[in-house]
Amino acid sequence: RALAAEAAAGRPVLVLEPSCASSLKDDLPDLVPNVEEATRAAAAVRLADEFLAGELRSGRARLTWRESESPLELLHHGHCHQKALFRDADALDLLRQIPNALLRDSAAGCCGMAGSFGCVESHHDISRAIFADRLQPAIEKGGPDQIVVCNGFSCRSQVRDLSGRTTLHALQIIRRMIQI
Repeated sequence: RALAAEAAAGRPVLVLEPSCASSLKDDLPDLVPNVEEATRAAAAVRLADEFLAGELRSGRARLTWRESESPLELLHHGHCHQKALFRDADALDLLRQIPNALLRDSAAGCCGMAGSFGCVESHHDISRAIFADRLQPAIEKGGPDQIVVCNGFSCRSQVRDLSGRTTLHALQIIRRMIQI
């Protein structure tokens, strides 16, 4: 009801985690008895990076960037839900605006975690094999200070656990790099 009220007032429902956004957008109307309210709330769901990128493109928002003394090396890995259901390009567009940032996209498919799939003991080998196929080599191409940018919690967990690399959400990087 609270989300439907926000949507009725014309406000977006902003979500950070792509799989949570997907659940709200796709599953909410099937799970809530008041289908009208659930559909209204689901229609208002936006990923926060998608919303911010849209506000910047329209001119309704502006960011003032901090100057970085050394290049910020970023490797972006898109979450499967974000690539399939939303605009993964928005996170990349935001990161490209950071002055002195060296941005690469992993061009990998799934990280291998796939929600809870990789947490199941019988799936560990295949989960690790998927990670090792394309994402691990993309990570290993980066320097020791490279930050792996993943908007999905499962992706961040997989990268951290299997590579030991620092992982952050795109908006955490944006927050670090803007002047407030």
